[in-house]
Amino acid sequence: MKILYILGAYKPRASANGICSDNVIKNLVQNGHSVTVLANEMFGGAEFDSKVETIDVIRVKNRLPLRLKEWGEINYKKRSLNSRIALILAYCLNKMQLIFSIPFWPIISFSTVYRFKKKALQLQKLNSFDMVISVYTPIESLLAGYEIKKKYKTIKYVPYFLDALSNGYAPKIFSRKIIMKRGTRIEEKIFSAADTVVLMQSSRDFYNNRQNDKNIFLDIPMLLDLEVDDSHLKNFRKPEKYKILYTGTIHHNVRNPSTLINVLLELQRDDVICEFIGDIDCLNKFSALKQKMGDRLIFTPFVSHDKIREKFIEADFLLNIGNSISTMVPSKIFEYMSYRKPIISTFNIDDEPSKKYLTYYPDVLLLSESNDAKTNALLLSSFIDKEREEISFERLKDIFKLNLPQTFTDYIVEGK
Repeated sequence: MKILYILGAYKPRASANGICSDNVIKNLVQNGHSVTVLANEMFGGAEFDSKVETIDVIRVKNRLPLRLKEWGEINYKKRSLNSRIALILAYCLNKMQLIFSIPFWPIISFSTVYRFKKKALQLQKLNSFDMVISVYTPIESLLAGYEIKKKYKTIKYVPYFLDALSNGYAPKIFSRKIIMKRGTRIEEKIFSAADTVVLMQSSRDFYNNRQNDKNIFLDIPMLLDLEVDDSHLKNFRKPEKYKILYTGTIHHNVRNPSTLINVLLELQRDDVICEFIGDIDCLNKFSALKQKMGDRLIFTPFVSHDKIREKFIEADFLLNIGNSISTMVPSKIFEYMSYRKPIISTFNIDDEPSKKYLTYYPDVLLLSESNDAKTNALLLSSFIDKEREEISFERLKDIFKLNLPQTFTDYIVEGK
C-alpha cells in the first residue's frame, strides 16, 4: 500500500508526536508498505532526509516564530547574543500570533495550513496514494488530509488523534465551553470525511457519547523492544551518584513541578543528580532547589532525540511529572518503559492519565501531592535503594499491547 503520512515536527528534531509517528512509519515500512512523509521544514532536515533510504520526506515551511525558536535552541549552547535574541523574538512573535488567531483557533496560521494543503495535493496528484494518515497536532496536518479526501474520493483518509482536540489542551484564554465548541466544529468536519478515525484510549469515554462507528481506540505507539543494558539492575551495583532524568516540556499550567520540587528539597541525600531536558516555562520555581543541589541539578534546553537515547541509557531513574488534564497522556512514559528502568512519577489529580498506565508498570514510584513532602522524600529514598529485578519486554508487551506500533499497522492498515 502507498501511504502519505502527514505530521508536524519530524526527525531530526521530532516532537513527541513526531517520535510516535516515526515508530509507526518504521513499522509500516517493515510490513512492506511504501511511506512518504510530509512534515515541517527544519534546520538540518535536508541533510537528514538525504540519509533516509526507505521513505521520502517532503518538507513544508513552518511558522516563523517556531523557526526562530528552533534556531535559537540549536545555537543556545554557544551562549551567543543572537541565539538569545532569537528565542526572545520567537516568544514574542508566537504570543502575538496566538492573540491574533483567537477568533480562528485551533487554526493559528492560515498560511501554514495553505502550504500543507498545496503540497499534499501535489503529492497525491504525482503518487496516487492509497491512504493518507494525518496526525493531530498540528491542525494543518488534519486539514491537508481532509483536502486530499475532498478531491480524491477513493483515497482512505485516517485522522490520527495522538492529541485530543475538543477535550484537549488549548490557550488559557479559552473556557472549556469554547474549546469544546471550536474543537467539535472541526471534528465534525473531519470525522464526516474520514474512513477511520484513530483516537486514544484516554478519550474513549468522551467520544463514546458520539456513537461514531468509524472510531477506533488505540494508544500511544511508544513501547519498543530495545536492546538495553540491564547492568543497572544488579544488586551489587552501588554508584557514587544516582542519575534521575526528566525529558520533555514543563508548562506549569499542564505539568506543575511543585510536588517534585518539594520532595527533592526534603530529600536528605547528596548522591542524587537530576537532569531536566526540554523547555521549562517556570524555571523560577526551581530557584530554591538549585541553591540546595547546585551542580547536581542540571537544565538542558535542547537535545536531539538520538542524544536523548544516550541519556536514557546513562540514567538510573526516569522521571515523569503528572498532567492536570486527564485526557493528555504523555508519550514519554511508554518510551521510559521501553528502557525497562525504574520510573518515578508525581500526580496531582486522582484521574491523572500517566498514573492509569504506570500503576501496571513493574518498577514504579507514584508520589501524590496529597502526601506531605517529608513522607514523599522517605518514599523516594527507599525506592532508590531497593533491590531490583529485570523486567522482560515480553511481560510489558502483554500488559501494554495497544502501545505497540505493530498494533496500529494491524488495525488500521492490515484490517486485522
